[in-house]
Amino acid sequence: MNEQACFKVLKAGFQASIQDAGRFGYQQFGLATSGALDSVSYDWANKLLGNPENAAVLEIPYGHVSLEVNAPTRIVITGANLGATCNGEPILRYQPLQIHEGDKIDFHQAQTLDGVRTYLAVDGGFQTEAFWGSRSVNFREGIGRAIEIGDCLPFTPSTQEKDTPYFPQSELMEYLEFGDVVTLRLLPAHQLYEFDETQRQAFFKQTFEASNEFDRTACRLIAEQEIKPPYTQMVSQGMTPGTVQIPPSGHPIIMLKEHPTIGGYPKIGTIISKDLAKLAQSQPRQRIQFKLVLGLIT
Repeated sequence: MNEQACFKVLKAGFQASIQDAGRFGYQQFGLATSGALDSVSYDWANKLLGNPENAAVLEIPYGHVSLEVNAPTRIVITGANLGATCNGEPILRYQPLQIHEGDKIDFHQAQTLDGVRTYLAVDGGFQTEAFWGSRSVNFREGIGRAIEIGDCLPFTPSTQEKDTPYFPQSELMEYLEFGDVVTLRLLPAHQLYEFDETQRQAFFKQTFEASNEFDRTACRLIAEQEIKPPYTQMVSQGMTPGTVQIPPSGHPIIMLKEHPTIGGYPKIGTIISKDLAKLAQSQPRQRIQFKLVLGLIT
């Protein structure tokens, strides 16, 4: 009997998980979309292999993952530089690579200041079990789990040569260019103008710091000048990835892919998806500023 084509997990790292574009159509039931935290790296991974837009990939935060493949296929690695190697030889990011039975892929740890999450895509996508139309693991809701030593991550083997689409290298990696401060562009929520002018100015003119409360659910920021919300109680309203809430503490909370679907704190705006990918590649203590788009501060 033929063995299923898969990547065997030799070292599992920390919360590495299968993710796709997300689980849509269930937020009214309280189920967040989940999906790849850095959607830009995810999209590039599938584009470079000619995969379907929703193909599942392996999201690897911080590295320390080792895999062995038992059938030929092509892979591509996008996102952070975690010092990935194939049989000990460095793998170029954003470049499709043909691999063969017995090859060992290792992800070490962050090598530069261009992020913390790597995405491993395979021809056709990983074929793990789907729940409610998605293969994405959702830790908060207990759908699926992180990979573990001994797991086999299935895929459909491929030996057929394919044309690789060409994209300029500068276009591929520009979103991973981090400075001392990451600027996140913000679309205004209608509640923005319920904050008085002093609080709006304080929000947009100061530099925040990402706290240690930073996971796939949300990122809490540390404010030097706390933002006073216009009220502390309100009827809970819907939220999306990128929603920025201002709780009574005055320290903003940015919702990520496993966010609660409703929230009862005033919303100052929503971060655009491309910049949310930058936040996904950030670490605690990263300095963050906001820039308002499609609106006025005063």
